[in-house]
Amino acid sequence: MTVIELASYRQTARARSLGDVAPAIADIVEVLSKSGGALHRSDVIKRIAERRGVRPGPARQQLEIDVLAAFDRYIAFAATRKQPPLLHLPFGPGSYRWSLTEAGSKLLRRVHQRQSQSVGR
Repeated sequence: MTVIELASYRQTARARSLGDVAPAIADIVEVLSKSGGALHRSDVIKRIAERRGVRPGPARQQLEIDVLAAFDRYIAFAATRKQPPLLHLPFGPGSYRWSLTEAGSKLLRRVHQRQSQSVGR
């Protein structure tokens, strides 16, 4: 289970058209949040693979392809939206460093607050 529940993400970002990319984006956001907000994309993929129990080999290569494609699709999708994106390339197009935006960090704080309040009830 990821930090960001798919339903919560969709409600907040109104990203219904994002489709099958949303779970991968949730994994990317979670890894970045646990890593201080920014990482090289290969490190993000490595940590997602570790979390999912994917070992080196064909399955790992497919995961890398899927995560890279999901990130690229999200960036293209986010560029068409009025809402601020959750992720960005801090060093510009073509860079391999991914990071959370302020909007992404705020979303995570709200999700964590809701989860803490739910547990306390």
